[in-house]
Amino acid sequence: MTWGIVFIILAIAMAIGPIMMFRPTSHMRHLEALRADAAKSGLKIRTTNYESRNQKHSVVVYSLPCETPFEVSTLQRLDISHDVHFYQQWDWQNKQNPPLSEHQNQRLKAFISALPETVIGVEFSPDSVGLWWKESSVKQWGIEDLKTALGDLKKIILS
Repeated sequence: MTWGIVFIILAIAMAIGPIMMFRPTSHMRHLEALRADAAKSGLKIRTTNYESRNQKHSVVVYSLPCETPFEVSTLQRLDISHDVHFYQQWDWQNKQNPPLSEHQNQRLKAFISALPETVIGVEFSPDSVGLWWKESSVKQWGIEDLKTALGDLKKIILS
């Protein structure tokens, strides 16, 4: 009799266990809600890859649609700070820096210095400005901060 009960309990556990593993975690649900809010706000969302410490990573790009006078350019946070970089750890990928005025350069440097460590890229394209965000620490820097930062970036570029 006892072995029968143990067998039934194990069978139920083996059936329910894998199903429970497919449930999204609270962090996944939070990110889903964050991305849905961003999409409702008119932001475009996509993923891209970047390399850091000789490893490839994936990051989410949040973009604000707007016309810019630039080709595709990305300012990326690198692992080390160097004098030849655009600003401290930040440098242009493939040296495709857009033609910014000195005033825009200064404002952009102030802007990127205020970004949290979880933002590792600033992207410019002919139809948008974007931020590469690791989406970690979303409780300290969330969607409203992201939208504000993208609006500020748009003002810098279009000034």
